[in-house]
Amino acid sequence: MNDNLPGNVIVMVLGHGSHKNSHKRELSSTEHSAAGLVSGTLSRACIQPLDVLKIRFQLQEEPLHGRGRGKYWGVLQATSLIRREEGARALWKGHVPAQGLSACYGIVQFTSFDFLSWHANRFPIAREYGMVCDFACGAMAGSLAMTTAMPLDVIRTRLVAQSEPKIYRGTGHAVLKIWQREGVSGYFKGLTPSLLQIAPYTGLQFSIYNVINSIWMNYIYSNETSSALVSGAVAGSCAKTILYPLDMVRHRLQIIAGDRSAIFGRSTQHNGLIASIVGIARRESFLGLFKERPNCHVGCMRSQNVAGSLEGRARWRTSASVAGEVDNTI
Repeated sequence: MNDNLPGNVIVMVLGHGSHKNSHKRELSSTEHSAAGLVSGTLSRACIQPLDVLKIRFQLQEEPLHGRGRGKYWGVLQATSLIRREEGARALWKGHVPAQGLSACYGIVQFTSFDFLSWHANRFPIAREYGMVCDFACGAMAGSLAMTTAMPLDVIRTRLVAQSEPKIYRGTGHAVLKIWQREGVSGYFKGLTPSLLQIAPYTGLQFSIYNVINSIWMNYIYSNETSSALVSGAVAGSCAKTILYPLDMVRHRLQIIAGDRSAIFGRSTQHNGLIASIVGIARRESFLGLFKERPNCHVGCMRSQNVAGSLEGRARWRTSASVAGEVDNTI
């Protein structure tokens, strides 16, 4: 998820109602949810260190280069420094709420998308404009999933952002601490920029995916699997780059500046989407809104590939097992 945006929307929507193998029946909402849960859990475990690095870079207000550069200024340097100062396990900080986030997001997204699509397709106009209907259902499903999973996202960010001495000893302690200090609203900090990403992200993914997929299939290599993986990775990376400032602001809004250790450098308390964007642009320049995005391309493309391939295998296995055709090697 966002790292939590509906990264599987392309697979989910374009594959909705598509049956190239007629002997495999359409998956139910429960089976779609199971596929989303499995792929989300496994891919999250693989890419969690990249997620930790991305959040640390996004929260750093100092520049990456030149005089007065910040604590972290490169992916390899940051990885080495975190391991040296906090231990290798620190690269999986926030992994428990992150797994809950992926599971919650995947289940709600897939279930609500199927539910909304089924009800929408009862109307002739929805069937006539199928892609528009799928886009709207995908955006609504993503928004619902994001809102539901937001508390876990906030907790994950705070666990990743802290060093020693720890403010939050773990997930359970973070839940209690946020409730005591901030109330219910503390669990939904950063929700506005998160929701604002949903529809544009889905639309950009659709558009870029279709262009890349068409080029790949017609001019490079006419293989469906490789085309889906490459197109999904490129589409996801491009869409996330365009919307990256909203992702950065989301994480800045989720933390309490006073909680961050001085070893991380300057920490400004951000309040509100517009004020945060303007403040970052003034203090860190416009390019500061895209801090460390080039190095995060690798993580994005890997996560798209991992999630997409795992989800595809999970769906194939679920569908084939229903038909009694699962190969034991999978």
